[in-house]
Amino acid sequence: MNRRNVYYKKIFIGIFLVIICATLNSCIIRSLYPFCYNNDSIKNNGLTGIWYEKDSDDSIYIGDLESDTRFYVLKFRNIILSHTIDDSPISPITEHNCDTGILKGILFNIEDNTFLDITASEIDLEKQIKPIAALYLTNVHSLVKVDIQKNKLIFYELNYDKMREYYSNNKIKNLKCFAGNAENDGSILLVSETKDLKKFLKKHKDDKDLFLQCTEYLKR
Repeated sequence: MNRRNVYYKKIFIGIFLVIICATLNSCIIRSLYPFCYNNDSIKNNGLTGIWYEKDSDDSIYIGDLESDTRFYVLKFRNIILSHTIDDSPISPITEHNCDTGILKGILFNIEDNTFLDITASEIDLEKQIKPIAALYLTNVHSLVKVDIQKNKLIFYELNYDKMREYYSNNKIKNLKCFAGNAENDGSILLVSETKDLKKFLKKHKDDKDLFLQCTEYLKR
């Protein structure tokens, strides 16, 4: 390999690491690989529609992804309060609907438990990232356990503290990860392949300490 190729390879690796680090927010668990395969996809009509976060006007729209109906599209909308005239504190405050992100997800079952593998949609990536940068983007995945009721939708996310405890006590085996410093970064990036992630979910699917309720949505 000539010196120029080595130089460009180092640049590409640097871009990859910067993007990965940027996607890992504090106390968040992400995976380099999907938590399920595309053919694991199931459909549930009870999931679709507009859901409003409990005690808030923030909402999420969930519907079929037109380009591939195995996926759902998730559109988040937040209510932003702002002053209308030069940000003056005495100016009227108005509400603005603000689309804060478009994600896509696959709904799948592990025995009698339902999960949603969530990742950024191509639509959102095109808006936020220049085409040349997208060539080097590795999209990461997040996971929520889903409780779908008639007029209620509850998301449970992986418990960051419990995951670190399980790793420390060797209760999680054969699931590789990159863990940031708990005091500074506080993120976990799982790097095991999908088959190992599914084995992990099958073993821990009923662990109430591992899955904590994070958001409750209601239909109005």
